[in-house]
Amino acid sequence: MMKKEKITSFLSGVVSCTLVLGLATTALAATGNVSFGRVNVRLNSKEVFAQGEELRTDAGKAIPSSITYTDETGGDTTYVPLSYLSRLLDTPVGWDQASRTVKLGYSAALPGDGKPGSGGSLVETDNPSAGLTDLPLKAVGSVAAPFQEVEPIPTDDMKQGISYAIAPTDYTSQEGYENAVPMAVGNGEYCSVTVTNHNSYPLLFTLGRAYNQGSDEIHTHIPAGQTVTRTVKFEKEPDALTNPKLLVAVGYYEAIEDMHISIKAVQFSK
Repeated sequence: MMKKEKITSFLSGVVSCTLVLGLATTALAATGNVSFGRVNVRLNSKEVFAQGEELRTDAGKAIPSSITYTDETGGDTTYVPLSYLSRLLDTPVGWDQASRTVKLGYSAALPGDGKPGSGGSLVETDNPSAGLTDLPLKAVGSVAAPFQEVEPIPTDDMKQGISYAIAPTDYTSQEGYENAVPMAVGNGEYCSVTVTNHNSYPLLFTLGRAYNQGSDEIHTHIPAGQTVTRTVKFEKEPDALTNPKLLVAVGYYEAIEDMHISIKAVQFSK
């Protein structure tokens, strides 16, 4: 009779899956047999990793692609790293140290996520416009992996082959603007987003990493009647099956009229 084998997401946390792997295998070995890399994993007909293959953590450490635990009755349970699968599925994974909880999917990615230069954050206030204008006009150095905001690059420094990620658009609506734009590295490693605020009130200008569920966001603002350009540099995530999506959103706290903006985004190499 063929044994049924369960495949379970293995808790690797966010960064220290090597440590968790070590702790898990020590505990499992006390009551049963442990083996490594016994399975092949495919996603949408594409091989993710092969039997016996090792994976690499963000720090470059080699870890098993899977751990199989065989209990005293001969039943097998196979564990695979959750953080690795989250990148393949384009779904954020986060670790809440206070509650010791892994968060997968919606709300898992937090603005800034503890990274240096985490950009503006929203602050509750009795005066929404005042709270908005406390945000910077840009957030150079802020990260919403794999995007990092950099200083806007002059047109003369852009190489040939500029393509529109968002074609020049005039947008007027009672609803805010939001777009998740796939970034293909072949079109260049930079993307500049330019927004003109045609309103008499400031606007919230959000860039970030859009996932299938949720997003990692960096907030700035656009003063009334002004134009702001923000630029990000990015690389394709090595384990992802799809190109990363740049979140572009423009909105407001309170308005008594339709929001009116002009927006465009160009992708290019430098």
